Amino acid sequence: MPRNNRRRLKPSIALKLGCKLNKSNRYRLSDKQLKKLHELSQGIGIKRLFFDIETSRMTLQIKAFSIKYEQRISYKDIVEDSKIICISWKWEGEDKVHNLRWDKDHC
Repeated sequence: MPRNNRRRLKPSIALKLGCKLNKSNRYRLSDKQLKKLHELSQGIGIKRLFFDIETSRMTLQIKAFSIKYEQRISYKDIVEDSKIICISWKWEGEDKVHNLRWDKDHC
């Protein structure tokens, strides 16, 4: 049997496929079992979510004698924290893109 037929599986999945654990804690699958594993993974219904979050810049007010490369900025120097402007998301395989936007008063 080819080497690429060895898999790490959850015991419940291995039981459904009728596999036995070998010495390296992997299951060796036949072509028939590989086909059945593929069918089981298609039936699980795993969905992937793609999303993008846009945020505003953070506004700083700094009091310093000079501008240095490694200057430390305190949290007290933050005038306004960054805010969420909008969020967009889409489920894999779907055409609809969802959007959520905030106005100036919400975050």
